[in-house]
Amino acid sequence: QASKFDLLILDEVQKTKNPSAKTTKAVRAIKSSYKWALSGTPLENKIEDLITICETIKPDIFKNTNPYSYSQLIEAYKPIFLRRKKEDALKDLPPKITKEVWLDLLPSQRKKYDLAEKQGIVDLEEKGEQLTIQHILALITKLKQICNYDIVENESSKLEYLMEELEELTEQGDKALVFSQYPNETLKKLLPHLKQYNPEIYDGSLSDLKRTKIIEDFQQTDNSKLLLLSLKAGNAGITLTKANYVYHFDLWWNPAV
Repeated sequence: QASKFDLLILDEVQKTKNPSAKTTKAVRAIKSSYKWALSGTPLENKIEDLITICETIKPDIFKNTNPYSYSQLIEAYKPIFLRRKKEDALKDLPPKITKEVWLDLLPSQRKKYDLAEKQGIVDLEEKGEQLTIQHILALITKLKQICNYDIVENESSKLEYLMEELEELTEQGDKALVFSQYPNETLKKLLPHLKQYNPEIYDGSLSDLKRTKIIEDFQQTDNSKLLLLSLKAGNAGITLTKANYVYHFDLWWNPAV
């Protein structure tokens, strides 16, 4: 017989947004008198995400609710929902400044990009009725990776910009984070160019012990000035307050992520 706990606290509860996922089923199997759930992004894609998360906390919360009525859904989850914005809870934090920078591709990158785009469109047209959204996304992914880094010439306009930025901010005593959704195709290619900042790569291939060690070194020592993070591995559940600067080397399609 399963134990029953007084209190269950679920951090990053958006990880239970899929009702058929093993994580969701495992969490729902735990019996407790009270459940608290925390998330910075309770709604990532669609309203069904929020419905599933709320049902993880309170299974019958939408029992008498029309799932297609937003107003009814909002009224149903209001009693268990407490929202706090950063500006309300952390008044001493300075405002976040977002800067979007547009860069021209280097000549070698532009040549490869144009060639890959031209050939990619031909390949898509040849598929005819067999064409799927996955084929289109694969081409977009290839083009994004070329924009990040030319693996043949070992060049990148983004890398050149990043190195200029790092030189200035590290002289001020600051640290930085670099995120990419491509740990192998981008982050590992950047690493040799950034050795002077003692960077580490934080991605899904690391053990829990190694992840903890990397975070502790970054947070508690002056040795590492730079951390390169896979977007999926580093987007939740870690504290990196020693960095004042964050660079998104490429952007995921979903703003919540």
